[in-house]
Amino acid sequence: MKLTPKRILGVLIILFITSLIFFLKIFNSQSSSKLIIDSKQNEFTLNFQIDKNKTTEFEKFLENLDIPYQIEKGLTFKLDPTASTYLDFLTPININLDIAPDKLSFKGKSIKSVFLKSQTIDQILVPQDTNLAIFSLDLSGFITARSNFTPEAKSIFESTVKNDSGHYLLIFGSKPSFGLFFKKDEFNIASLKEVPQEASQAAGNKDNQDKFKKFYLLAPDTNNQNSDFGVFFDLGTYKVYASSIDAAKELIKAQNTSANSFPHSREMSTSFILDFKNYDNQNLSDDFTNFVFYKEIGVTGGREKIKNTLTKIKEASFTLKGDIISGLISTK
Repeated sequence: MKLTPKRILGVLIILFITSLIFFLKIFNSQSSSKLIIDSKQNEFTLNFQIDKNKTTEFEKFLENLDIPYQIEKGLTFKLDPTASTYLDFLTPININLDIAPDKLSFKGKSIKSVFLKSQTIDQILVPQDTNLAIFSLDLSGFITARSNFTPEAKSIFESTVKNDSGHYLLIFGSKPSFGLFFKKDEFNIASLKEVPQEASQAAGNKDNQDKFKKFYLLAPDTNNQNSDFGVFFDLGTYKVYASSIDAAKELIKAQNTSANSFPHSREMSTSFILDFKNYDNQNLSDDFTNFVFYKEIGVTGGREKIKNTLTKIKEASFTLKGDIISGLISTK
């Protein structure tokens, strides 16, 4: 039977509708895995929606990190005040998950339309044993919460590091040590006590051993044996607050010898970026866990479980650009 134009059109319509239904079924059967982050009553919740075809791989990923698979049913947690403020602004957040047994990458968007100031982030050289590097618009609260500053020292610290271009925080070494990098046109630290030159000779410029960095001590509380003897120094483009003179020397050494940089590339319009690396086979120290998580975080099982999980992570990253969140976690 010869098909008339009208019949040909009818056949084509039927084929189109059939194909459309077929592809819609395929699309729905391949729904992506998701993570939804929300906040309620000063707590945050994680709710996973894992594609049934990815359940085995997700459970293997959790097993590699020694995390119980029951986390699939959700998790409630708290953060320190500074981190809580940032995250609360963005929630609820829908995140798409790309799951493999040894890696989980993610990208999502905040449902809320929230404006957060962004910066173009330059690269800085970091010590080779840097475990954690963070860029944020203001990390002064992270330091003051973990330091035994007197009210006067805290005021000096906050006014000195305050700027409009953000902070880079590097945490390195087994103790651990840290350095806070920041830009500032007027670096007025003349009122602080200068460290004697003999204490800073090891930090000399390798090209000119007659030039030594001047360190300025942030006066500690002399009545408190646990007070922090941090120092300020000038690196030219950046000014730095280091947790100790030895930490300052390691940071200066990295400017001459390190091949490692943070971030990996120059980032445009970024509000927050975090890189965690743990390539070697050594366990992270208790001091690292205690310093990073401090006392505000509430996680069932305590810091020992946190440290155990971190030890099994090879690298992790987290980036916030406007309302777009992305990152990855890879296991050893």
